[in-house]
Amino acid sequence: MKFYLKWHYKPTRINDVLTFTSDLIDAKDLLTLIQDIEKTGRVQQLELIDELGKEWSKKELDRYLNEALEAPHHIVVYFDGNYNRQTNEAGLGIVIYYTQNNKFFRIRKNEKISDMDSNNEAEYAALWMALQEIEALQTQEFSIQIRGDSQVVINQLSEEWPCYEENLNRWIDRIEQTMKKLRLRANFTLLPRNQNSEADKLGSQALEGNEISSIIELNGPYK
Repeated sequence: MKFYLKWHYKPTRINDVLTFTSDLIDAKDLLTLIQDIEKTGRVQQLELIDELGKEWSKKELDRYLNEALEAPHHIVVYFDGNYNRQTNEAGLGIVIYYTQNNKFFRIRKNEKISDMDSNNEAEYAALWMALQEIEALQTQEFSIQIRGDSQVVINQLSEEWPCYEENLNRWIDRIEQTMKKLRLRANFTLLPRNQNSEADKLGSQALEGNEISSIIELNGPYK
């Protein structure tokens, strides 16, 4: 999670109190910055504001940092949906990387579903499946990375493109409601198809009837 730090500062030889607001700062770096600012002895008030606009106390930040190490964080999601026009079936593939207790993990999962109307709907269904996995992780992270090669999904959820299809709007509503419930803020990245090959392969395997569901510990952090 990231925060804005706002502080009111009384310089020497100036009567006015000046107000400064930082850029977004990782929570783990925030306490060090606060300590540096407070050493000046001229700070009259500090305000901590998270990405969603909520104000925090230093005690709440301390508690969050202690608890955050035990909960999944630094979450990166890859999703892809493969669609068979002849059968209206879709193969969904997702890959989720995250950190927990200073260890690094990867989830790989796929699923075959029926009654899909288009490849775009299959892509939305894959992202929805990924959000269900994130909910099950019980993360306390507010910001996640979502990466996929679907221009429609990425641009519509980023509000770059409008959505006129009723069935896709239902998926958008479902996804946005889930993210609101989990208090997640997503950073969407549109990938070239060759950079989404892991999720794409899982989707293809699902269409072929090969179900995969695994979680492994990695040797180091995902980059």
